[in-house]
Amino acid sequence: MKMNRIKLIAILIFNFSITIAQYNSNTININGNISYERETNDSIYFSNFFAIDQSYFEQPVLPSKIENGTFKLETALSYPQMYVISYKSERNIYPQRDGIYFIDPSTTTITVDSVGDHSKVDGAAHQEYKNRFVPFFIGEGLKCEHSLLDCRFMGKGGMFDTILSKYARKHPESYVALWFLIERMEMEGYHEQYEKALRFFSSKMQKEKLWQMAHESLNSIAIRKNRTFPELELKSVNLEQVTMVLPKAKYTLVDFWFSRCKPCLEAFPKMKELYGRFHDKGFEMVSISVDKIEYIPKWQDRIVERELNWLQYLDENGETAKKNKIVSYPTTFLLNEKGIVVERNLRLEDIEQLLENNLVP
Repeated sequence: MKMNRIKLIAILIFNFSITIAQYNSNTININGNISYERETNDSIYFSNFFAIDQSYFEQPVLPSKIENGTFKLETALSYPQMYVISYKSERNIYPQRDGIYFIDPSTTTITVDSVGDHSKVDGAAHQEYKNRFVPFFIGEGLKCEHSLLDCRFMGKGGMFDTILSKYARKHPESYVALWFLIERMEMEGYHEQYEKALRFFSSKMQKEKLWQMAHESLNSIAIRKNRTFPELELKSVNLEQVTMVLPKAKYTLVDFWFSRCKPCLEAFPKMKELYGRFHDKGFEMVSISVDKIEYIPKWQDRIVERELNWLQYLDENGETAKKNKIVSYPTTFLLNEKGIVVERNLRLEDIEQLLENNLVP
């Protein structure tokens, strides 16, 4: 027991002292085991998180067959990668399992637990995540009911971003911090806080491929809070190529949606109510569908069925939305009379209150 504790302390000290230069591009063989029973002939997949573009990954998917509760991974990485797991047998049930797995050139073993947070990875990046990153957030007072890092999705994203920036400033060579910053950028689009956080990383880190990709991606986002909403090349309902022209209004709501999106369709009755009440007082709406080519007829039918009587455009296959990190739907942007984005994803009830306060005499 005493020897194991000494060994563990030695491993942690070693992992925490690792520098970027120690992440080499070498073939690595990883032995894995699953601590709970799985189906015979099942397969496990370490894959990129759903919100993060696969271009950030050297290997977006690491697959392996499971034999007697064990698996093997063989890969070559030049920098740490952040993965989630899924199983072949659950592909139609759970797109991904809870838990985050950092794999880097120092990784040799992985133990997958039924509770993702209890899984173990012996590599340097994952050790930082478990033993330094998560405790830092707990120490800063971030609490969530289900899982600590679920705060980044469950209504405490702003607080998560603030603590993440603090961590990046304190640990400017952390790949863990950089991956979570990329995740937030990919989900939320441009934010001044993300741009500032990127500058906290060391000059050495800023020369690394992952940081440069993140920096380039953030700079490419055209739809930004406190900036004029850009002119977008879209298609009309008649599928003519057009440049979207914002209507003149004191407030304009730009709504990204698609024809099979249940939350989008559920939002339309309230949107129609707001449009009916405030349109004559200076409120406009513009809807932009991201439907794929095969669903364009469905999009056109929805406009008629739902009596969507405001401006409608098509962003075919969602190409413009992707460039602007719009990954969940509906996503809305509220613009002022100058066409400047003042809020993203403001609740319709809050928009109603804002319009009542500012448009009703």
